[in-house]
Amino acid sequence: EQMSDFFGKRGRSWHISAVITRATMESKHEDECFVHIFNNCSQNSFAVLSIIKDLLHKVKQEYPVVTTAYLRSDNAGCYHNRHLLLSLREVGVRTGVRPVQYDFSEPLAGKEICDRKTAAMKSHIKCWVNKRHNIVTAEDMKVALESNGGIKGARAAVVEVDTTRERNKDNNKIPGISVLNNLQYEERGIRVWKVYDIGPGRFIPYSGLGVTPQGDTGLRVIKPFGQATHRGSVGESVGHQSEIYSCQETGCILTFKTQAEADNHMDAGKHRLEVDCESMYDRVRRKLVGIDDRGDV
Repeated sequence: EQMSDFFGKRGRSWHISAVITRATMESKHEDECFVHIFNNCSQNSFAVLSIIKDLLHKVKQEYPVVTTAYLRSDNAGCYHNRHLLLSLREVGVRTGVRPVQYDFSEPLAGKEICDRKTAAMKSHIKCWVNKRHNIVTAEDMKVALESNGGIKGARAAVVEVDTTRERNKDNNKIPGISVLNNLQYEERGIRVWKVYDIGPGRFIPYSGLGVTPQGDTGLRVIKPFGQATHRGSVGESVGHQSEIYSCQETGCILTFKTQAEADNHMDAGKHRLEVDCESMYDRVRRKLVGIDDRGDV
């Protein structure tokens, strides 16, 4: 949505995180969405940091073998800021899951799993309201999401951000952060790129960043996550002529036999794009030249 559509909205805030895990190198990837619901929340970097810390702690509980995490988000201000990015190293120490890399997706891309789950959750909540139930608080939203067996591959929790634990973040600095889209956390510093994997990147030592320790975020869990009901699998599929389900990504030419295969492919995000560098005007001119060569015009 545009920023002008965001202002003036009312209601309860929720944050949706898509977690893709793999137990071993040979096993398939599994995906699941975790929803943090708030009664009151300022959508800032400290709130996101609190969510990430709670999320990684939950992942470590359910997947003890997981030790590293690769994070990805859009370029919203609550994500693309120095306070959050410089505090992730400390979050890794506290949770046992070390963030290795943080990537910012291109505009209108990179949130396929969350968008698809959000649509299903909104529909689920609407059905609950149509049955003459009121949804006024975050607790009501959790009840609605878990009604009728809940939503496959999604769990919700009601939480509250402890704003008193937010430390002074004025000293944290990353030079040129607004144009950096890929960050890799190393032992002695951060390696950054404007464009992913183009060149060796620029290494910034921690000693030159002026990192202020954040400390524990203290996110209060009012209603915890329920038990996992179903986890989807993320894999690759190859299209054949007899398949009927197409990928929804613009330019992707793959098709699939079932909707589930198409969803898994879009979750993986490994698209096969048709090479098309010509504009419509160029294609029309090329066709006209071909007609001229045959002498028809």
